[in-house]
Amino acid sequence: SFEHKLDGNSSIVLGAGIGGFKIGEAKYSNMGAEVQYRYYFDEALEGFYAGGQVGYSSGKVKIDVIPGFSNETNFGSFKLGGKGGYQWVWDSGFSLDLNLGLAFNNFKYADSTNSVGLKASGVLPNFGFGLGYAF
Repeated sequence: SFEHKLDGNSSIVLGAGIGGFKIGEAKYSNMGAEVQYRYYFDEALEGFYAGGQVGYSSGKVKIDVIPGFSNETNFGSFKLGGKGGYQWVWDSGFSLDLNLGLAFNNFKYADSTNSVGLKASGVLPNFGFGLGYAF
């Protein structure tokens, strides 16, 4: 992610990510991006802050049912939420950001044959941990 100071108390954060993991026969992969607005209660880029976020991610879940046969489900998710946190910036330039919030997520799923189209939505916890360098 990249954070840019807008004025004395606010900033904008642009982020992108990619991830994946495997549990048993299920393999999950995901990529997405988000934008955050942060309002710092003292001075932008350091200390307590609160703000909003919007993001989109997409990915797939592949399950190997039997050797040579697998089922793949694609998904997309839109996210809208709020966060609060604290960011430290040391004299060395290194930074640590810890945050927590809630986000409304709207999911849409389609399997590899496109015969099943599922939708789901709900409010989920949203947390973050970031190590960075301020320059």
